[in-house]
Amino acid sequence: MPTLVICEFIGGYLDGKIVRTDNESEVDILSASRIFRFTKGIVGKGIKGMSDAGIDAMINETYPGEAHDKGFDLTNRYMVTKSFVDESGAMSIRLEYTQG
Repeated sequence: MPTLVICEFIGGYLDGKIVRTDNESEVDILSASRIFRFTKGIVGKGIKGMSDAGIDAMINETYPGEAHDKGFDLTNRYMVTKSFVDESGAMSIRLEYTQG
């Protein structure tokens, strides 16, 4: 694994978000680590996710499948469009939103 992983999101519900393995937030550290593990920074690889609104809709369903019926599911995809390792060994990964 690189000395540091920095992931930048472009578009979609995570637009502008940056997660890093050197952040104080354990969630950010785990997110950046998992993105690296799943994509290895390879252009064209991707991850799926769900917005906070989608998660909230699933938690508060009044019947099974209600959130899906309202259009919430794991169709929010982010694809690696650029990655590089700098001289310090840090890897930067840019992920861009793509629907479906």
